[in-house]
Amino acid sequence: MRYLNKIVFINSAHIPYAEVKVDGNVHFVGTQGVGKSTVLRALLFFYNADKLKLGIPREKQSFDAFYFPYPNSYIVYEVVRDANAYFILAFKHRGRVAFRYIDCAYRREMLMSEQGEVYTEWMHIQQKIDKGVHTSRIIDRYEEYRDIIFGNRHEVQPEFRKYAIAESNKYQNIPRTIQNVFLNTKLDAEFIKNTMISSMTDDEISIDLAYYRSQVSAFEQEYNDVHLWYKTDKHGVVTVRRDADKVEKAYHDLLMITAKIKELISELVYTYQRDEQRLPLLYQELGKLKEEFARINRLISEESGKYNKQKDGKNRELGAVEARLKEIADKRKFYQQSDILSVVNRIEKEDFVKNEIENKKRYKEELTLQHKSITDKYAALTEKLQLELRTIEATYNEKKNLLQAVYNREVERITQQKEERNKEIYKHFDVESQTVDEKIQTANIDLAAAKSKRSTYQNTHLYANELEQCKNKIDQLHEQHRKTEIEKEQNRSKINELRHEAEAERQKIEQELQAQLKDLEQKNEKLAQQIAKLDELLAQYKGSFYEWLSTHKQGWQQTIGKVVDEQHVLYNNQLHPQLSSQHNDSLFGVDVDLSQIEREIRTPDDLKAEKQDAEQEIEENKKRIYKCTTATQENIQQIENRYAKQIRELRMAHQTLEANLLQTAQQIKVEQVKMQNWDKRNEEEKQKRLENIDLQISKLQEQLSTFQQEKEKLRNKRYRELKASEQESASANNAKRKDTDNKIEKLLQETQEKTTAINSQIEQLKMQESNELAGQGVNTTALQQINDKLVALEKELDFINNNRKRYFEYLSFKEEWLPEEDKKKEQKRKLENDLALLDEKFRLRSSRLGQQKLQFETKIRDKEAEQTQLEKGLTAVDNFKLSIENKTSIEWTTVKPKTSTDPTEQVLQLLKDSLYDKLGKADALKQNVDRFKSYFSTKNTFAFKTQLNTDDDYMTFAQNLCDFIDHDKIEEYSRRLSNRYGDILQRISKEVGSINSYASEIGKIINDINADFHERNFAGVIKEIALRSQPSSDRLMILLNDMKTFNDEHTYDIGELNLFSSVQQRDDTNSGVTKRLFEFMMCLNENPNRSRLVLSDTFKLQFRIKENDNDTGWIEKISNVGSDGTDILVKAMVNIMLINVFKEKVSRKFGDFTLHCMMDEIGKLHPNNVRGILKFANVRNIYLVNSSPISYAVSDYKYTYLLTKDNKSNTLVKALITMKV
Repeated sequence: MRYLNKIVFINSAHIPYAEVKVDGNVHFVGTQGVGKSTVLRALLFFYNADKLKLGIPREKQSFDAFYFPYPNSYIVYEVVRDANAYFILAFKHRGRVAFRYIDCAYRREMLMSEQGEVYTEWMHIQQKIDKGVHTSRIIDRYEEYRDIIFGNRHEVQPEFRKYAIAESNKYQNIPRTIQNVFLNTKLDAEFIKNTMISSMTDDEISIDLAYYRSQVSAFEQEYNDVHLWYKTDKHGVVTVRRDADKVEKAYHDLLMITAKIKELISELVYTYQRDEQRLPLLYQELGKLKEEFARINRLISEESGKYNKQKDGKNRELGAVEARLKEIADKRKFYQQSDILSVVNRIEKEDFVKNEIENKKRYKEELTLQHKSITDKYAALTEKLQLELRTIEATYNEKKNLLQAVYNREVERITQQKEERNKEIYKHFDVESQTVDEKIQTANIDLAAAKSKRSTYQNTHLYANELEQCKNKIDQLHEQHRKTEIEKEQNRSKINELRHEAEAERQKIEQELQAQLKDLEQKNEKLAQQIAKLDELLAQYKGSFYEWLSTHKQGWQQTIGKVVDEQHVLYNNQLHPQLSSQHNDSLFGVDVDLSQIEREIRTPDDLKAEKQDAEQEIEENKKRIYKCTTATQENIQQIENRYAKQIRELRMAHQTLEANLLQTAQQIKVEQVKMQNWDKRNEEEKQKRLENIDLQISKLQEQLSTFQQEKEKLRNKRYRELKASEQESASANNAKRKDTDNKIEKLLQETQEKTTAINSQIEQLKMQESNELAGQGVNTTALQQINDKLVALEKELDFINNNRKRYFEYLSFKEEWLPEEDKKKEQKRKLENDLALLDEKFRLRSSRLGQQKLQFETKIRDKEAEQTQLEKGLTAVDNFKLSIENKTSIEWTTVKPKTSTDPTEQVLQLLKDSLYDKLGKADALKQNVDRFKSYFSTKNTFAFKTQLNTDDDYMTFAQNLCDFIDHDKIEEYSRRLSNRYGDILQRISKEVGSINSYASEIGKIINDINADFHERNFAGVIKEIALRSQPSSDRLMILLNDMKTFNDEHTYDIGELNLFSSVQQRDDTNSGVTKRLFEFMMCLNENPNRSRLVLSDTFKLQFRIKENDNDTGWIEKISNVGSDGTDILVKAMVNIMLINVFKEKVSRKFGDFTLHCMMDEIGKLHPNNVRGILKFANVRNIYLVNSSPISYAVSDYKYTYLLTKDNKSNTLVKALITMKV
């Protein structure tokens, strides 16, 4: 006998020290709050070692903190083990409760000194333990602790097995039931059913729903997946096949663009190498062109310098001539305005005037000859006055000439300043004019070049070379397309031949397989019939004649067993046999010698063994079927693989050829579009260039006009500046002239005043002479006339003398300047002609050099454009390589170049476009693949991968799908699925039959419990507690029973029709199977967490409780039977019976062991019921531990303990009485 004998509290739960014996019924007495439940929880902890299932409220201290507040807090569990004892030391380790097993009985001095000091260190405790006593390591896992206590040998190390009070790996119902009684939790049928089933066997009795979920899920998966290939929408379109075709098309499109990219890469490698080789040569050509261009520019500059120099010289000469002509014109205008001809005429009459004066003087002398003295006197007086007058005039003339000389010098200075200003004006004009002339020259050159360029563009196709290249490429593509068509037809023929060969080999192997399968299936049918008969015999064993004979008739096998029929007699349960009073061996009164009859009687074990052999043979046949099928499938797969490899290569070649055809056709269209684009581009570019040139010409013309206007402005500016200089000079001359004239006028006025006075004196003398002469009889009138005439002549002579210089100046002007005017005019015309000729020659030379410059500019621009294009292309390729080196696996060094006339940048752009197009087509493929695979789950029937990450995954998927379609795999899957559903149904039928076979054993346990109650009940208020089993209302169990029944009724006609046949009248059997499998699948899906159908699901357990006159009827839950005390009593009794059931199950090896059942708040039960429940438990080797505020029925308990509190709130445990039992 093994049991918990004693609990010792040391500094635990406010108990300084207490030993509580529990080797019998125990009653704890005390008021509320003294610690009764505390002791009971410590007892419960021994069994369940679960701190969360002790009923400790959350608001209170935790188990660890309350029961083990100090390092030297302990709880000791002493366990009796047959003839000796060991104890378990519970203590706090690293903040939580841990255990040590010590293989000896507990003694107080092991943990405490004589002075009552409790040891803290394990070292001190270990020293107090006898040598040779086993002490375990620290057990800190509660599951390991329970495994040791209840003997879970699979999990416990050998050294701990001696500490077990039971031996079972399914002990969990023991602590759970003890715990439920203590916590007074609900008790329902499920708990009791599980307890009973656990008591039947350590093995779990169940149907693996997870397996069937996978099988049925697979069946559903396969059925739905295959059905998708036949299911049409409302328009009659099979959407899966349509989307599969889209995947195939997208795949071919992607192959085509991939081939195009490969070709473009080859072309790019070629153009890159071509441009790398071309670029150095281009640099040399460009250098030479630039040298020539610099030479032309130098010639143009030299020509322009020479022209400007010559033109400047001519312009300076022309300016001098024009200045001289203007000076002549100004002189002429001056002389015309001063009436120089009249002066000339008067001066040229000087001799006449002089002669006339002499004549007048002689005539006067003749008139005055007789009065010569008078005349001489007056003549002398007059001469004196005349001399004075002449002196005055001479002085006047001298001063006037001096003023005139000063004036002339000033005029000469002003004229010189004017000429210097004019020279500066001309010089500045020449400088500015030279810049403008250069602009005009450049504009004329550019204008001529632009007009020439416009004419060139107008009559030239800008992309003639590109057009020719496109035409040549189209011719090549047409020839390539023709050759590819021929190769494609040859390839298709080879593929068809290989497919026919593969199909012929496959059909041959399948026919051989069908013959083998037919033989094995016939054998399995016979074995199944044999198993059915054996099952029938085994099912009839309970209550059969065989069972009765085995119980009541020893040696019946050698007598009646030799002559009675096995099926109809031995295993018949309707014979009601009884022992006869006659004990001889006669057979219905006839003695028969049975010693000569050799017959073996098949026991149920023999039947089971025979059934097992038959089942094993069926399994072996199934393995052979599976093996044959697998081998055949492998052979077929090998054939398919062998041919598939060849076909795949041909198909890949075929797909490549198709892609090439599509690509060739597309390339032809591309080239045709290119030609159209070149034409269009030519027109657009030509129009654009002409517009640009026209705009350039317009701008040049505007510039030229602007420059010409600027030149005209310079001329106007020169004219204005010259005119201003002339005006300034004239103004200065006029000022000087006015100043001189004013001075002369003043001098003249002074002279005239003197002259007038002298003339007046002369006149007076003349009058005196006249009067004196008149007195002498001289003709004074004539004399006066002569004198007047002489005065006039002398004035004329004075005029002549005064204007003689002007006269000679005019004569000089006339003789020297006027003849020069014609020469200057001729010189001016000649200079103007020379300038025009110089301009024409310069224009022609400039035009020629400008054309050369334009040609070189065009060549340089073209070369630079080519250089830029090459460099840009090479740089773009380098950048492209860098940008994609981590994104693609292009091995540039291994690419074979392909000739191309396209520019590198254009090829690169086509490659980029194609790569971009490939992304689009790859996305299209992904979208189509994603749409297609969205019909299928991850574990789809066809092993289509649904987790696709890389582009290769999608390409492989598309390729496999194409193979799937080409090989018409769907039909193969359709046939295979139609042959599988029968096996699933048959296995379900078998397992349901197996689990239902435990119904009789469950009934026996229920009967034993009911009988146990009746046999060992106590006289109390509970008159009856009865249990019974009823058919399960579980929908899944009902469905499985229906499937078994259906299978039993249609064993030989399941699976003959293709589930996907288009026949409208489908076979009822197959329809029924499909319907039930789908119901099964739906039922499993509705309960996804249900992994097994256990034995408890196969039946319902009901209770019937009679309390005095109160009958609950058959119910599934024990509640509200009566008062609270009655409910507690019933639940305790049922739990005790359940504990007993499981206790008896796990105590086979050790024999009896005793458990404890704790019932707190025992005060709710009547003393009679307390006495009855104690007896009810004790007869089953179960001790009850109860508590109540007061003690009563002391004699019914072995131990009664009083719990109190001292003045320090410590709990004191005192044994009131100990009964000897």
